[in-house]
Amino acid sequence: MSFPEKSAEELAEELALTAHLMRRAGFGARRDELEEYVAQGYPPVGGSTA
Repeated sequence: MSFPEKSAEELAEELALTAHLMRRAGFGARRDELEEYVAQGYPPVGGSTA
């Protein structure tokens, strides 16, 4: 999976936050699923902000 240009620290933080979001929403997620969600960005995963 390729990610936009981000530092390793930024990627680790986004993976951790995405994993937290998935746990809070009641979903478990495998590492490959988390990486896919991070690559999509927050709005497609977390819903519309409008």
